[in-house]
This record gives sequence, C-alpha cells and structure tokens, in this order.
Amino acid sequence: KTPMPITNDAPDVLFIMCDQLSANVLSCYGGPVTTPNLDRLADESVRFTNATCPTPFCTPSRASLLTGLYPHAHGIVYNLMIKDYPEGPRDHAETVEEGLTNQDMTTDGLLHAAGYDTHHYGKWHLQGDDLTCHPDPFREFPHYQDQMRAVFDRVRQKSPSQWMNWYGLALPVTVSDPVQRAVAAVGEDWRPSNITEHIRKIGRLELPMKQVFDVQVADRTIAALQRRGDAPFMITCSFLWPHDPNVVP
Repeated sequence: KTPMPITNDAPDVLFIMCDQLSANVLSCYGGPVTTPNLDRLADESVRFTNATCPTPFCTPSRASLLTGLYPHAHGIVYNLMIKDYPEGPRDHAETVEEGLTNQDMTTDGLLHAAGYDTHHYGKWHLQGDDLTCHPDPFREFPHYQDQMRAVFDRVRQKSPSQWMNWYGLALPVTVSDPVQRAVAAVGEDWRPSNITEHIRKIGRLELPMKQVFDVQVADRTIAALQRRGDAPFMITCSFLWPHDPNVVP
C-alpha cells in the first residue's frame, strides 16, 4: 500500500478504453469489421481471448478496472447517475450513490503518489470525489456539457424531430428515411421515454468534427502526450462510442 518510488525505466501507460465494443466484431479477433489500427496494436501487444466484464453495468465494471476489485468488494454495484448524468433517469435516485473517492485505492492514485503524471479524459461514470490524481479531467458532465451549452441551446430551437435529447445534451441528428419509416410502422407501441428516443433517432450527427465528444477526448489525449515532461505518465483515453447515442458524424 506504500507507493514504490519511480525509477528511470518506469514505463509510460496509455489506457485506451471504449464502451460496448464487442471483441467478436474486430478483425483482429476474426470479426467482420476491418479495424487496421486496432489490429496493429494487437499485433504488437498481448491479446486476451478469455476475458469478460465482471458485471453487465457500466459503473461497477469501470470501478473494477480502476481498483482491481470485484463489484461486491469495491461496493459499487449499479450505475451512478445523479452526478454523472444529471438529467438522466431517476429510477434509483432514492438510494445513496457513492462513487470513487480519494480514499479508494486505484491504479491512477498509486501511480500519482509514486510521481507519475496522471490524467483521465473521456467518459467517467464513477463520480464521487474529484480525484486529486486527475488534475485536468475532461468528461461529458459537466465539462463537455458546459463547453457546448450555447451550441445545444441553439439546437433546442429546432424541430424535436431534428435533435436527440441524450441525458440533457441536445444532439442535432438527421434520421434517414428508412429509419423513420420503420419507427412509424411500430407506432404507439413505443413508450415515450428517453431510452426509446435513442432508438427512434438513430442517424447522422450534424456537428463539426471538432465539437464531437470523442474527438475532443482524443485531441486532449494527444495534447497531453505532446506536452509530457520528464515524469512517466498514465493517461486514460475513454471513448463513449460505440455506446449510445447511436449517431455518427
């Protein structure tokens, strides 16, 4: 539990993470989708073929990645919503939501204490304390939401059919004619909920690339790599896609 001092040969760590990406889709696992960059990384790395998530929920799985503990041991067993998705569903808001704190032992915290330059950019979904090991976080809420507030306010002036409300983010979307016809064919069986809007409005995201969340996550990761100093680093680059919202620029 006492951090070991770093040495001159301490390795740098870049942790690239994405959400809901199934391994059997990727060409490096024999899947049907050609993924040349991931294939190159796989060829130069160790490829696991028998790994699995500890739970089918986002927050507990992420906590397990950072702590090395099973959900029943680190205590987060359901998705945190109150702080991470302030305009999201409240089906369990009466419960006490406790995310990761500075008292929890995490990989980032241990490396930071040992002298590493540690950063986290992208989807978090573990909101408890503002972790001291992440001095400049960039996440969906509140960072991306605040940055894009003026853009999203303008989008909300459009017809409801032209944008998707994704946990309070107003995403301008063009839905193709085949999707619109399929939704119309289902009719009133669709419940008027936020989740079904994610399905009804699958389409093209009408934002400039530089305003897209995952692009901004990548840009910040690259900038951190370019300005690195003498200390070894641990940078987490956590992409939202291919998780919903089901829109692509």
